Amino acid sequence: MLSLVLNRLQKVFIEPPGFIQNVTVRHNSRLLNIFLLIMIVVFLGVDGIFLATTPGYLPPWYGYLFLIGSYALNRAGRYGISSLLTMTMFPLVIFTDIASGEANSPIVALYYLIPGLILASIFLPFRLTMFFAAVELLLVASMPLVARTIFADFASVIGPFSGLLISAVIISISIYHRDRMEATRQARLRKSEEDYRAIVENTIFGIFQTTPDGRYQRVNTALVRIYGYASQQDMLDSVTNIPQQVYVDPSDREQFLRRLNADGFIHGFIAQNRRKDGSLIWVSSDARVVRDVSGKVAYFEGTVEDITEKRLMEQARQLSEERYRLISSVISDYVFSSVQSDKGAVTLDWVAGAFEQITGYAAEELSAPDSWRSIVHPDDQAQDLRDMDVLLHNQRVISELRILHKDGSIRWVRSYAHPVWDLKKNQLAGIYGAVQDITERKRIEQEREDLIRELEAKNAELEQFTYTVSHDLKAPLITIKGFLGLLSQDTHDGNTERVASDVRRISDATDKMHNLLNDLLELSRIGRVMNEPLEVDLDELAFIARSNLHGQFEQGRVEMIVSESLPKVYGDRQRLLEVLQNLMDNAIKFMGAQLSPRIEIGCAPAARDAFATLYVRDNGIGIDPQFHERIFGLFNRLNPEIEGTGVGLALAKRIIEFHGGRIWVESAAGEGATFYFTLPTSPLPGAKIG
Repeated sequence: MLSLVLNRLQKVFIEPPGFIQNVTVRHNSRLLNIFLLIMIVVFLGVDGIFLATTPGYLPPWYGYLFLIGSYALNRAGRYGISSLLTMTMFPLVIFTDIASGEANSPIVALYYLIPGLILASIFLPFRLTMFFAAVELLLVASMPLVARTIFADFASVIGPFSGLLISAVIISISIYHRDRMEATRQARLRKSEEDYRAIVENTIFGIFQTTPDGRYQRVNTALVRIYGYASQQDMLDSVTNIPQQVYVDPSDREQFLRRLNADGFIHGFIAQNRRKDGSLIWVSSDARVVRDVSGKVAYFEGTVEDITEKRLMEQARQLSEERYRLISSVISDYVFSSVQSDKGAVTLDWVAGAFEQITGYAAEELSAPDSWRSIVHPDDQAQDLRDMDVLLHNQRVISELRILHKDGSIRWVRSYAHPVWDLKKNQLAGIYGAVQDITERKRIEQEREDLIRELEAKNAELEQFTYTVSHDLKAPLITIKGFLGLLSQDTHDGNTERVASDVRRISDATDKMHNLLNDLLELSRIGRVMNEPLEVDLDELAFIARSNLHGQFEQGRVEMIVSESLPKVYGDRQRLLEVLQNLMDNAIKFMGAQLSPRIEIGCAPAARDAFATLYVRDNGIGIDPQFHERIFGLFNRLNPEIEGTGVGLALAKRIIEFHGGRIWVESAAGEGATFYFTLPTSPLPGAKIG
């Protein structure tokens, strides 16, 4: 407790401010505080006695002003001003006392000079300090004798004498302690320097110091060893001691200096150097610029590490990885091993082969328990669980499933998994096996199946086409043949009115055949003859189709409404015009007895990214749901009495599908029909355009 109190008092009254860093100044400031505090306390005590015993006594206020002012300045960190004021205080007091007649003896003057001698000892070297301390002690010891012979009142000097004696003793002891500490500090400093020198000399890193022009000033043993010199002096004296001469490529030295001068330091600069015997090494250098007080570059210092072996090992590793990568790139398999914990979690143990190529992940990214399941396609998760159940029954598994590649693509893999069985616990301990990328094979199989389905559809379409051609073309031919016979008879009979009717009917039959053949030709051209895809404005296209069907619109008094928000789509402009025109023509034909016939063209919410969903809606007779698929077939006419070839909707369907979209109808009998179709809003690589 007492120690804490003393430490607290020392910190509050004696210790100089923390911003004073110089050790000597802090020590002298501490001594000055001790001296001033002792003098203040002593003079307060003495003046207190005189005030109590001597009527009319006036304390020397100017002495207190000097003492307290000096103490305040020193506590504020103004040590230089405080020490100067204190050193000049006592001569000024002597001058004042002599002028007032109070100091009437040289002995008294000497008495006042003693504090000055004590203060001088604070700032002098050790030998002079000890000399002044001895003089002060002798002078102080003689003061009682001097006082008895000169002054009748011994009390006038006993107080200041006591203060001076205490100050002299404390300061002498403190100075002695200071010098002991300084000697200890110097010994520690020498020991530290020796330890530092030993570390520098024994480190595996080369340490150097060079002049700004590049000449070595200091080098350690490691640097000498790295560059193959006999000794440090040998390296310093060598004609090749200029660092730029050790660089194999001079541009490396230029880059080193450029970066060093720009940033003031450089870290991990790798370059190829030349040893004394001419052999080549790889080094990594760290360096910094050291400047003098004026800011001018004084020297460079830094370290050098010989990384030749590391470089060779790195090159070997890179070569090995490149070989491994090359092998992995030409095979589509990888082998694996995994372990199962007691809780049933399966953790990947190791892999070899094209693992990263197949999955897109490094093995470390899937090293967590059961992380493999995170890349199994959601639709194949059940299959993976079934495979795991087979392995849990100590049976091997050969399975095909899909995985999610890191880039988002889907890969097909064929897995050969074998259980590792723990006979003691009679349970699965792990799995080893191989995985093969069969994505390409699956793609080919899918394309083959798609081609088979397409071929089957085309065969069915061809059968229907053959039937239709034989049926629909036969009817006009029979009509022509029949009316040719009638024409011959009517011509022979001279019945001109009947002849004109016969010719008109023959012409109608030939027109029907012509239209049918044109539609068939147009249908056969879809997918083989297409125009260059471009951006199409559907607003403009709708009004062009309306213009082409002007007669039908006027005859049926049909109103057309076009939405203001039709998007721009991408495709064959002429073909898309045919789609709109066929859908609008079909809507007009099946208006029935509608008093206010209307056709709407608009845009519905998109069901697919990069595709717009459009519609053509009418308020006609509608289509029974059972015929929704049939109407898109070739030559399927629900009402033979309505004019047409039955090719229009089949033509629209094929055009939409070759643009990568689809078409469908939503309708009910008597409630009108809405034909929806989707078209791309930007170029699609997979769209069958062209």
